[in-house]
Amino acid sequence: MALPFAMAQAIDTEAWRRILARVGPRVPLLRLYPVRVALEAVTVSLPAGVVVAESVTPRLLARGFGVSANQTLAAAGARRWLTMRAHAVYVALGAVAGLWTLRAHAGTMGSLRFGPLVVLASALVPLGASVAISSALGTGSWATRLHHWASRVRLPALQRWLEHRRETFVATDEGFAALARRGSLLLPLALFVLAWLFESVEAFFLFRLAGAHLTPLEVLSFEAGLSVLRSVWFFAPAGLGAQDLGYLAVLHALGVPDANAVGAAFLVLKRGRELLWIGLGYGWMALAAGSFRSRGRLTLGLVVDSGRH
Repeated sequence: MALPFAMAQAIDTEAWRRILARVGPRVPLLRLYPVRVALEAVTVSLPAGVVVAESVTPRLLARGFGVSANQTLAAAGARRWLTMRAHAVYVALGAVAGLWTLRAHAGTMGSLRFGPLVVLASALVPLGASVAISSALGTGSWATRLHHWASRVRLPALQRWLEHRRETFVATDEGFAALARRGSLLLPLALFVLAWLFESVEAFFLFRLAGAHLTPLEVLSFEAGLSVLRSVWFFAPAGLGAQDLGYLAVLHALGVPDANAVGAAFLVLKRGRELLWIGLGYGWMALAAGSFRSRGRLTLGLVVDSGRH
């Protein structure tokens, strides 16, 4: 049950690792993987978890791998627009699968005949956002311009903070420029698309366990559309509510026997998988925090010791 998600996280981590290698130190995949799982746990379990996860990423990478905040910000910007572009590709594939599904279920899905077109149109949202972000970051002076605009705000506390962080903004632009200089990001983009596709693979197996004999194309046709709903519903942990109703509506439209019971079983399996990985993510963070504290005490002890001699 957890294997497809584990594979999706591994593929996503490898794409992230390749982006980080362009702006900072090379990070081993096996060491970066638990960090990715921990960030996913934060994203899924907390309201507006994406924002919280982005805020704790620099600290985790700095403590674990010595990646500077500037390098993390540059990699995060590239990762964000690549993920959005990969999501647009995934949603477009889902719309194509939706057209096939409509033809196969014309009798029961007449009310959803415009569904694939709506899903295809929704792919333009992440695609447009990714183009805007990549264009802004590719100029090489995005952070510096942001610093300049913010400096115009007549707030003494903000101006003092910006003055102390001037070099950070400049270094962030240097990181973005390094990403642009070092060739195509096509391989990380392809890996992100593959990671998105594994979401449909996971849903396919969970539906089979729940008793719904759907084809992979049928699952892709609605899973891609529901992924857009999850993105819009980001303020609710794991897309609770809207996503659940979406699954039930699709099962009824596909004519799945005993759709309510199948949908309930599927959601129990899906939430169970989420709880398992949330536990693993927070467990790793607890262990890592202890390791960081021990390492800090050891370093302090060596400093004191060397001071005595």
